[in-house]
Amino acid sequence: MINGGIVTRPESFRRQYRRLIVEGRNTRSAFTASRRRVSSFSRAKRRACGQPLLVRCDLVIGLGVLPSNRHRLTSCVDTNIMSGMSKLVPFETTLLVRDTCLCLHAQRAARALARLFDEALKPVGLTNQQFSLVMALNRPEPPAMGPIAKLLAMDRTTLTAALKPLERRGLVRKESLPKDRRISLLSLTEAGRDTLAAALPIWRDTHAEVEARLGTDGADELRASLLALS
Repeated sequence: MINGGIVTRPESFRRQYRRLIVEGRNTRSAFTASRRRVSSFSRAKRRACGQPLLVRCDLVIGLGVLPSNRHRLTSCVDTNIMSGMSKLVPFETTLLVRDTCLCLHAQRAARALARLFDEALKPVGLTNQQFSLVMALNRPEPPAMGPIAKLLAMDRTTLTAALKPLERRGLVRKESLPKDRRISLLSLTEAGRDTLAAALPIWRDTHAEVEARLGTDGADELRASLLALS
């Protein structure tokens, strides 16, 4: 709000308010310097608050009686951050999301399982994602990238990136289809099959530990629920 040439602020915005005094040789240089400082300040505020803010900059210019050979401009920049703080989400809603959000709990469980299997599979040099990928390639006929990407819920770009370290290690081979060079077929090399065979007992033991924590019925119900969502 502007009242009598002075920018006023609600009390809740007082700590977000900054006054900048900029002195320049002319109007253009003063305004440019002011704008740079305001932009830097608003970016810092956006980072601190973790949300986009609407920044209003009101330039109040006061000209004094100065000698003719010293055309100095004193500019006062009021930066008022109007971030909609009056519409804050209550903390009770944060607790509700924490306790009920399926996406949050699925992510937490997925990360916990990923860490568990990553640690277990270290002796064979695979991550949990690489184990799933190598197991998906264990087929009688070399599959194309499309079915593998669909099974692993990946886009082709992500799948290509995941394949590269396995190709460099000589575990996976990628060949173009003779009839259509645009289609790539994926297959395990002999080293890839040996690595998968060594990883399988580790996966079985670790998986059995996880199922034991859930119970037989709990594990089956969880699988059914996850399949229904995916």
